[in-house]
Amino acid sequence: QKNPIKTAKTSFLGTYNMLELALSCKAKILFASTSEVYGDPEVNVQNENYKGSVKQKNHSVFIAFAPMENPEIAIAVFVENAGYGGAWAAPIASLMIEKYLKKSISNPAKEKRVLEAVLNNK
Repeated sequence: QKNPIKTAKTSFLGTYNMLELALSCKAKILFASTSEVYGDPEVNVQNENYKGSVKQKNHSVFIAFAPMENPEIAIAVFVENAGYGGAWAAPIASLMIEKYLKKSISNPAKEKRVLEAVLNNK
């Protein structure tokens, strides 16, 4: 991990932003994570220090529906080898939910970041 503080901050801020959007739209959120994205494990069950057998970025997934009462949209975003859910899947999901429900995007900078991203395994 080159910068664990930046990684943790990115994950936290992505999740925090998604929670704020969920509150404003009265939506529920499901957030999940697993160490299995690192490839076939050399040991079972893995502890928190296990680094995995594949050296690549982990996968990103975020699942949500909105609004909380009588949902109009349900979405699952999976991004392979792109980093933590808070980095890409949550922002993508939040933009799609907001565009669907409000017909506009309130944060053009986030939209630009997602649209111009080059997500690869390097």
